This record gives sequence, structure tokens and C-alpha cells, in this order.
Amino acid sequence: AEGKIKILKEGKIKKFVNQVYERTFSGEEAVRRGQKVYYVTERAVFRRTASHDVIELIEIAPGVDLQKDVLDQMEFEPIISPNLKQMDERIFRHEKMEIELFGSLKDRVTYHEKDHVIFID
Repeated sequence: AEGKIKILKEGKIKKFVNQVYERTFSGEEAVRRGQKVYYVTERAVFRRTASHDVIELIEIAPGVDLQKDVLDQMEFEPIISPNLKQMDERIFRHEKMEIELFGSLKDRVTYHEKDHVIFID
């Protein structure tokens, strides 16, 4: 259906597992440094904070079954936010979302020729 996700066939590899072979990014370390950490998939959005030992589910895609399509596909149980929201349906439509997040890139970029540095606001 338009504006919703429909999972036709489940993938063979789980994306959220207890152990990984190689780690290129540590959400736990990033949180310790005060960074915001989000994991965004086609099915859900998770947040990693110092408040919990595991990730927190904060948004779910429209048309996705929480238990079957998200929780059953994870090797561990995330915290489920008491304010769990649905992801914006416009993400899953074919037409443009018609939003402007930060203005035009041209207005946000400054090149300093002397230092050969580009600043993006």
C-alpha cells in the first residue's frame, strides 16, 4: 500500500545481533563522548543513550508489525519507548516529500580560498 512498507520475504541475516565479527563504530563509545547515536533502518529507528544498556526503539515504519517484523528479527530485546512514534509515511511514497530541511546548500557553503577550507553551516 502507498505510504506503508510491506515485507514480502524476510532476509537471511539479522541486523541487530549480540556479537559482531568486526566493529567499525561503537555506539557505546559515542554516547560516552556525548554524541547522539541513531540506527535507522527501513523498518524502524533506534536510539542509543546513556539511559539504557541497549538501544531504544523510538519509531516504527507504517505497515510493519512490531513483534514479527522488528522484535523477532533481533537477537536481543530493545527498550521500547513509551513515546513510540510512526515514521513519516512520506518516506515510503514514490513522490518527493516536498520538504526543505536546511535551506539550499549554496546558501550554507563558504569557501575560504586563502586557507583552502570549505565551511558548511
